[in-house]
Amino acid sequence: MRLEIPAPTFIRAGRGDTWPDLALLWLGHKDRAATLARANDAVPWVPPAEGREIIVPAVIAHIAGENEDIVSIAKRYLTETKKAWELNVYNLREGTEVKPGEIVLVPIVDLQLSEKGKEEARRAGLAALSEGGGTSFQAQKRAEGELPLLLADVRGGRYVDVITRGNTLLTLGDLAKPQLASIYRALVEAYVALDAYGAASAACKAWKLQGGSNLEPRWTSPKIVSACSR
Repeated sequence: MRLEIPAPTFIRAGRGDTWPDLALLWLGHKDRAATLARANDAVPWVPPAEGREIIVPAVIAHIAGENEDIVSIAKRYLTETKKAWELNVYNLREGTEVKPGEIVLVPIVDLQLSEKGKEEARRAGLAALSEGGGTSFQAQKRAEGELPLLLADVRGGRYVDVITRGNTLLTLGDLAKPQLASIYRALVEAYVALDAYGAASAACKAWKLQGGSNLEPRWTSPKIVSACSR
C-alpha cells in the first residue's frame, strides 16, 4: 500500500520576495498571500525578510458531499467554523453554499504525524515530506517519478486525483520549471473539467510563468482557452 501524506514544507525567502510572489509560486495564486502570511504569523503587506524560513501549507482537495457547506468543511478540517472565510479566500469564492461534487482546497498548516504515521511514511518513501523538508534534488527526483502518474490521471479523467496529486507535488520544494509547468498544465485541465474556473485561471497564469506556451485554439478545449483568457 502506498501512503500519501499531505504535510507542510519549508522554503526560505529570497531577496525582494513578497508574500504575493511566494503565494503565486507555491500556492498557485497571488490572492492566497494572506493565507501564506497568516501561516507564518505575518501580514501580507510586509515582505518577509531575506533568508526567513517560511512554512508552506499542505493542501487537501475536498470533494463536497450532500448537505455540506463551506462552514461544515471548515469545521471538519480546521476545527473552527469561523475559519470558513479563510476557505473562501483560498478558493477565490464567496458565500457559504457548496454544490455536491465541488472541489474545495483546504490549506493545512499544523499537521502533526504520530510515530506510527511517521514510520508508515518512511516505508512509503515519504520521510522528507513528513518532516516538512527535503533537498531540491530529492524534491525533483520525487516529482520526476510522480509526473507520469499525474499525466496518466489526466488521460484517465481522474480529475480529483489530479488536483490532489498536483497540489501535493507543488509542496515538495524547489522543482524545476519544466516540472512546475507540467503540474500547472495538468491542474488547468482538471479544474476546467470540474467547472472550477477561478482555480483553472490561476493555474493557467502560474503555468505561463513557468514557461507554458500560448494555447492553440485549434487543438485545445474551448473551456481551457476561456479559462486561460480570464
